Amino acid sequence: MYPYKALLFILLLFSLDYSSVYSQNSSYRSEFGFISDNDAYLATGQDRYYTNGLFLNLRHAVSPARIRSDKVFKNIWEFNVAQQMYNPKSGYAPTQRYVDRPFAGYLFGSYARHWLFKNENSIRAEIQIGTIGQHSLADKGQEFYHHAFGFYNIDGWQYQIENEIGINTKVSYLLKLTESKNKKLDLSLPFSAHLGNYFSGLDMSALFRMGKINPLNNSVATNSSIGNEGKYKGEFYFFLKPRLNWVAYNATISGSMFNPKSDNEITFDSRPLVFAQEAGLAYAKERWNLGFSLTFKTKEIESSAKAHQYGSVRVAYKFGKNL
Repeated sequence: MYPYKALLFILLLFSLDYSSVYSQNSSYRSEFGFISDNDAYLATGQDRYYTNGLFLNLRHAVSPARIRSDKVFKNIWEFNVAQQMYNPKSGYAPTQRYVDRPFAGYLFGSYARHWLFKNENSIRAEIQIGTIGQHSLADKGQEFYHHAFGFYNIDGWQYQIENEIGINTKVSYLLKLTESKNKKLDLSLPFSAHLGNYFSGLDMSALFRMGKINPLNNSVATNSSIGNEGKYKGEFYFFLKPRLNWVAYNATISGSMFNPKSDNEITFDSRPLVFAQEAGLAYAKERWNLGFSLTFKTKEIESSAKAHQYGSVRVAYKFGKNL
């Protein structure tokens, strides 16, 4: 899939007057947004591995009167609905010899709570309930997209991983490390742990931001630009986020943890260590949060599969103005 129009749109938004983000804006208590992941955003013509992801989210900041701890600056709850699609080096794999990564889908809903502290550290806890396999509707979704936009025919989902319904949990901690004297550059360390029958492992990252940045407890970097009782200052910054992931289990590669493997299902072992580098831009002003980034990952699979890259577009609209 090659959604160039979305990429051009986000680049146009980033070309807006940089000075405008320095103005004081009204603050809002809620936001609705989406994230679109796709390898086509790199405009290289590839359509492989993690080929598409769509995330819809709704966030709301709890009233300050309901925050009991004097150390907590904000408390935000969040609902998500998402679908992720994976295929081999192409969505056209008519025989098993073309399958160097399993056909797989992951469809889930989640609920999360995010505690952002006055010292700019934060803790986020999330629980996901979903399904992998045919019940994820990834095969139907990819066939629909390719038919609707006139792309090549899809063939190979008969080899996809088996169905499994389950639960995954994720706990994240962000540590503010340092910042420059002019407050235009900072460094923080995000950590997260995943546990469940879909994904289990640990992530260790470093987040560098440079430009017009807000504190991490009031920033699009932590999805916390809502809920401030004062005026929200816009942001426009470049970021780098190198990440090392230790993989204990990945069901989209190794298949169902509990259900027996079918005769047609093709799975592989996951590589235990995967390195990723994300680089991008973030822009926020008044009601809108916008972002675009590219992620480059090392090889994830014990097969002939290669390293992988994809792009992400983020858009959120804020509403429910604070009084």
